[in-house]
Amino acid sequence: ALEGGPEVLVERGGGRGESEGLLAGGVIGDSLFAFDFAGTRLSLFGGSGAYARSFAVWQPGDPMPAAVRAVDDSLFLVVAFPLGTPTRDLLRLVRRDGSVKSTFFNRRAYFEPENADLLQSSVVVADGADGVVFAGLMGGDT
Repeated sequence: ALEGGPEVLVERGGGRGESEGLLAGGVIGDSLFAFDFAGTRLSLFGGSGAYARSFAVWQPGDPMPAAVRAVDDSLFLVVAFPLGTPTRDLLRLVRRDGSVKSTFFNRRAYFEPENADLLQSSVVVADGADGVVFAGLMGGDT
């Protein structure tokens, strides 16, 4: 709960406003959000703390999302794991209605030729604000 604000209780489960694996949450505009890693969806809650809606942040063929952050009052940054789907971008800007605005940061530029050991120990670190997204790869290799 935000200090002086509504208390939002996200119950365990797969239903409306519930989470199978709550990984992150935050504020976007006048709403609160919760990222369900296991269900790969984002739930939005209104200013009163009441559940408003959910949408998927992963579709078959997309890289698995590792984190979701609010970039501004209208966009989420979905940050994916670099494992699998080498032809897909690792970052997506997603609107509050769940539609994708843009995708970028393709791992092919960093892992050619592909090295499974390096991929396994690497993560994408990204954040954004005021219309700018910063991203990089972090990890180690043997």
